[in-house]
Amino acid sequence: GATLTITTILAMQGNTKIVVERGGKLVLNNARIGNICGTWGGIQVWGNPTAQHSTNIHPTNPEPPFNYYLNANLNATEPGLVVLNQAIIENTTDAAIKTANDNVFDSNFWGGIIAAQNSQFRNCKRGALLMPYSFENYSYFKNCLITSNVPTQAYSGVASTRTNGILFDNCQFNYTGTNPPTYRMGIVTNNAAITVRNGCTFNNLNRGIDIQNTNSYSATIQIGTDNGNYARNVFTNNNTGVYANTPFDLEIINNNFVGVSTGWGIVVHGSSGYQIKGNSFENHYSGIITLNTGKIATNNINCNVFTNNNVGMWALGDNQSLHFDANNYQSLLHDVVLTQTVGGQEGFLAQQGTPILPVFNLFTDN
Repeated sequence: GATLTITTILAMQGNTKIVVERGGKLVLNNARIGNICGTWGGIQVWGNPTAQHSTNIHPTNPEPPFNYYLNANLNATEPGLVVLNQAIIENTTDAAIKTANDNVFDSNFWGGIIAAQNSQFRNCKRGALLMPYSFENYSYFKNCLITSNVPTQAYSGVASTRTNGILFDNCQFNYTGTNPPTYRMGIVTNNAAITVRNGCTFNNLNRGIDIQNTNSYSATIQIGTDNGNYARNVFTNNNTGVYANTPFDLEIINNNFVGVSTGWGIVVHGSSGYQIKGNSFENHYSGIITLNTGKIATNNINCNVFTNNNVGMWALGDNQSLHFDANNYQSLLHDVVLTQTVGGQEGFLAQQGTPILPVFNLFTDN
């Protein structure tokens, strides 16, 4: 039940780290932690994979006030908690904060909690690493900047594996340096369920959001929302805005994608379930690519606007459950392309509309 609150600048030596044990709470309030002359080991927050996150910090209200995290009382067996408020963590060798001990594959320490608002993660190899946890995870990031300008270091903002409930609200993920490394990711998920909403931005990355999923894992991923109270997420100058490999339940709704002439807005690969709705796509080689997404779900691409892309939508191989309607295209070359894959899988789409029920796509008039 111990709490340590830091409200100042803390300079760490290169071979040091901070450990938050089970039942412990670390509060960084208007604090700054880093190594001025190099890197340091970051923060470990130890969890307990057999214990649910405390209802003291997350009662029935789906969005508890931040003070619930600040004031939470934990017992000695509950997962540890790191709280950031107007804090800066910078220059870590690996993750600024990770929910694990030195051996990230030791599952006995998975399940710690990270709650960050109005804070920054600068020039860390990862902003945060969240390891598997079978209960709902109450970690979240709100109004945070996760950035790097180090050309020699691979970078990912937040990486999450087999977690459920992680929220990203109005966060910025970007690379700001020259000669960027090939591996530059905003959010990386592996069989994880996340929500990304309310004006999150992804800029100058290889992939804004990278989703890896296995067909046996039913993770729901929500990028954007129909709720008009939240601002649209914005993806700019990324090689790929969202890349999704065999997602089970993927919703990409009301986002803006402004790309590069050789890049893609959204790529969905493998047997998938997805809804792509109300987005805008500008200046990509192709706004959306679907590759062998198959027939495991009824997939819809509708009410999107495609402007100044070489190709609006490109369907490769078997996409027989894909339906697209009410989209608006102003393309440079083609609005919709259907082709076989490089390996020879025949291009296939279901019938779009019927003679008495048109689908009302608006194609380029040129």
